[in-house]
Amino acid sequence: MIPKQEENPKGLHQRYIVSKSNGKPIDEKAEYFVLRVDLNGSDPKHIEACRKAVITYAENIQEHLPELAKDLANRYGSEQLILHGVSQRSELLAFEDWVNKNTTTALKDGIKLALENYKKANCG
Repeated sequence: MIPKQEENPKGLHQRYIVSKSNGKPIDEKAEYFVLRVDLNGSDPKHIEACRKAVITYAENIQEHLPELAKDLANRYGSEQLILHGVSQRSELLAFEDWVNKNTTTALKDGIKLALENYKKANCG
């Protein structure tokens, strides 16, 4: 069982109550891990990590659940990241990380726009 917040306040602990949208009960022995993937949170590093986790999940289910993988990529990442494999994905993410850490805001915005245009033209 995942510990309660009081037992592990800064680590893994129960934070959400999960239920099925159809009203059916969940497996009492199941464990769920919730990720915030919208862009409205107060911790951009956390949200970036959550979105990367979703894309990694989508890559891993691509053959088994291709429609779900495509939907996740379209909603939370770039479809081309799945279509062109881990190597290109890693290179693009590494470049985006470098841009975020090493450029001014104006330059960062310009590079991001150019990178998105590149992705659209060459990756999907």
